[in-house]
Amino acid sequence: MTSIPLLDIFAIEKELKALNRPIRIGFCEPGEQRVQRAIELLQQHTSFEFTVTNTAAELAKLPRDIQNSPRVHLIDCLDRKGATLGTILSRAKLRSKKLDPAKADQLALSPVCTLGSLLVDQEIDGAVSGCFYTTADVIRAGLRTVGLVSEKKGISSSFLFAKSSQSAEPFMFADCGVIPSPDAGQLASIALQTHIKWTGLFDKPFPGIAFLSYATGDSASGELVEKVRSATSIAKKTFAKLGLQNRIYGPVQFDSAFVPAIGRKKGLDVGPENPTRIYIFPDLNAANIAYKIANHLGGYDAYGPLLQGLAKPFTDCSRGASVEEIAGSAVIVAIEASRQLAAK
Repeated sequence: MTSIPLLDIFAIEKELKALNRPIRIGFCEPGEQRVQRAIELLQQHTSFEFTVTNTAAELAKLPRDIQNSPRVHLIDCLDRKGATLGTILSRAKLRSKKLDPAKADQLALSPVCTLGSLLVDQEIDGAVSGCFYTTADVIRAGLRTVGLVSEKKGISSSFLFAKSSQSAEPFMFADCGVIPSPDAGQLASIALQTHIKWTGLFDKPFPGIAFLSYATGDSASGELVEKVRSATSIAKKTFAKLGLQNRIYGPVQFDSAFVPAIGRKKGLDVGPENPTRIYIFPDLNAANIAYKIANHLGGYDAYGPLLQGLAKPFTDCSRGASVEEIAGSAVIVAIEASRQLAAK
C-alpha cells in the first residue's frame, strides 16, 4: 500500500498549506489495526496532525512509533471528562433536551463523545470514527456535541465512490446510512445536503442529480414512483434558486441516469456536458444494498457514510472499511475543515 486514492483526485496539500498550519484529525478507536495503519499512511502522504482519544488502556494498544510521533497527540477520555460533560450539557440545553445526570456522566466518558467535544472546542478540525462504533453511535455523539447546521434539515449521509487508478469520475449515493424510509420532502433535503457535500469537496461543475426509481419518467405509476416524482418536483423548486433546476432528474432508473445513451432513449436530456453523478435512492434499504454492491462487486473505493447536516466535519466510516477508505474519509473531512476555516 503506497498511496491514498483520494489524493489522486483532490489537490489537497496545496489547498491545506494555505492555512499555514497542519489540519488536525481526530480518531477514537486506537485498538483497531485499520485505524493504526490509516494513521501511518496519512503520516506518509499528508502534513496532518492527529489526536487519538480513548481510555489509557486502549491508547496503549497503539504502536510505539505512533505513540511517540510528534504529530500524534493522545488524550485519555477520563482526563477530558469535565470538558466533554460541559459540551454535552450545553448541547442538550440548546436542543431543549432533558438528560439524566447519570446518563450524562456516562456519555462524558464515551470516546466518540470526547471526539465531538474536541471538535467543538477547536482542538481538532475534523473527526472520523465508525470502525468499531455503529453509525447510530456516531450520529448520536454528533448530535450531542457538534449539533446540526439546521434543526429543520436534520441529518443524512452519503457515500463517495472513486477509482483513482482509472479516469472514471467520482460519484455519490445518498442516503445510505441514516433515514430508513424518507418521505418526498426528506428526499429533496437529502439531495440538497449531498449537493452541499459535493461542492464542499470538488472544484468542478455541479453534476446532475438523479432521483432513482424502478421507473423512468411516466413509464409507470404507483405509490413508490409518486413519492420519487414528488421529491423531484420539490428539489427542482429548491435548486431553481441556485440556477440548477435543469440538472435534477426523476423519477429515473439507474441505467438511464448513469449511461447517457440509455437516458436519451428514454427522453432524458442527459449528455457529457450535463452528466449525473449524484444518485438519491428512494429508501435506506435500496441505498445500503447498492453501495455495498458498488464497493465489493464493482471494485470502487467507498468513503463514508459521510454524515451531512452536522455543524462540523464529524463523520462515520463503515465498520467494513479498508485502511485506504478510512484514510480517505480523513482526507475528506480535512478538505471540509480547511474550507470552513478558510471561509472565516
